[in-house]
Amino acid sequence: MEQYKGISVVRFSAPWCPPCQASEEMFSQFADRLDGDIQVGKVNVDQAPVLTTKYEIWGLPSVLIFHEGQLVKRIPGVKPASVYAQAIADIKKGQ
Repeated sequence: MEQYKGISVVRFSAPWCPPCQASEEMFSQFADRLDGDIQVGKVNVDQAPVLTTKYEIWGLPSVLIFHEGQLVKRIPGVKPASVYAQAIADIKKGQ
């Protein structure tokens, strides 16, 4: 995500987190509809404590959006797909 020169969307979650599990399918469907030039990643906070600490993930789920390797948007909690789509559209407008 830090080396990618486009837009990356990364979701931090955990298998023991009920809101994460409840929103997993919605996020996966959203990710499947994204343009091919947008990278999508998922991070299990239990398996990646260094990344979780580095990006100061204190609530789950959390979605981070990177552009040109820089963190540009942090979206904590369960949100509708339209919130993620709008964040990406705003980033694309600013390119």
